[in-house]
Amino acid sequence: MNGKRRIFIDMDGVLCEFKEGSTMDELQTPGYFYGLLPRPAMLEALNYLLDQDAAEVFVLSSVLPAIETAAIREKNDWLDK
Repeated sequence: MNGKRRIFIDMDGVLCEFKEGSTMDELQTPGYFYGLLPRPAMLEALNYLLDQDAAEVFVLSSVLPAIETAAIREKNDWLDK
């Protein structure tokens, strides 16, 4: 262990806006997760933490088993963007 603190940040509803009340059909629509809008203030805070290099930062997110493969790919693509 490198002695740095670990910070875990949720993705849906924290780093990006989550569309509350979305139906399972909407969640299964291609591009749903990739198209979620970023929350600029949270991304700015995340970048600040990363620039300080004082902590290890991890993004947490969960997916429903029915849409696992597509959701994981889209969420990773969203984070890469």
